[in-house]
Amino acid sequence: MPLPLMDVATLVLADRDCDGFFSLPDLLAFTTDIYKSYCKYSSRAAHGMSGEIEKVQSLVRGELASSLWLLASRTSTGILDVTERITTILIRNRPIRTFVNQPGIDFVDSDTVHTCFRMCAVREC
Repeated sequence: MPLPLMDVATLVLADRDCDGFFSLPDLLAFTTDIYKSYCKYSSRAAHGMSGEIEKVQSLVRGELASSLWLLASRTSTGILDVTERITTILIRNRPIRTFVNQPGIDFVDSDTVHTCFRMCAVREC
């Protein structure tokens, strides 16, 4: 089953230990959960759920979105926690720049910002 790697839910949920990196244990745990979801919905498909593989893939992606939503709404700081996780992933995996005249501010390149906008489905108004 293809996983959408340009998806915020996939990236946030795949980083199990919240360190901004995707280690082998992170990826194994994440793919195991995806496989369990796939098996759960596939067995339903085999027992009468119509629509076959497309529906199964859609349900698994929906479960990813639901997991991200639950993570963000779990506590009063859930949205901030998810935002921090996204920021950590960006900073740990993309080069950052600092400028002497703006101390304490890290800058990422415009490609990183554009990719983040695409992943979050932000469009021009």
